[in-house]
Amino acid sequence: MPVTDINFKPVYQADAKKWYLIYSKPKSERIAEQNLNKQGFVTYLPYMSASKKRNGRLVTISEPMFPRYLFIGLDTETDNWLPIRSTIGVSMLIRFGDKPAVVPDALVRSFMHRTADNGILTSLRPNYKSGDPVRIFDGAFKDYEAIFLSKSGSERVLLLLDMIGRRTRVSVEAQNVTKA
Repeated sequence: MPVTDINFKPVYQADAKKWYLIYSKPKSERIAEQNLNKQGFVTYLPYMSASKKRNGRLVTISEPMFPRYLFIGLDTETDNWLPIRSTIGVSMLIRFGDKPAVVPDALVRSFMHRTADNGILTSLRPNYKSGDPVRIFDGAFKDYEAIFLSKSGSERVLLLLDMIGRRTRVSVEAQNVTKA
């Protein structure tokens, strides 16, 4: 269940790679991921913890966050896309018309930033406490460190940011914040 090549992010930003979406055969996300990796492709399959009843007992398992889908990083100019659709476990590359569907980089990065060492995606809404140091990894305040103040609705958070020698309150999207 490891996240494939989490170090892809810095390389990813330096070249022309973009994230695309693979649609796998039923219950074959992991098989597709393994076979694509063997061919040299960079993939990302986010996992989540889920509670299921097995033999009358509640057990915690890890399963793909998006059943039948995984992300693949490709360069439209240099990568050979032909082997993808004949890869064991892959059903198809998601397209809109004749063009592959590009997945926003910020979305994939937000999942990667929330992936723990065990490969499991942590809660999409982390429980920050007032005063916790946080880092903004996308948006207008990208790469700034701030102090968490409070939640501001379900999608935004209030932060205290050091700007021009004084502390200023700013509201940013919760998905763009991670613990510092």
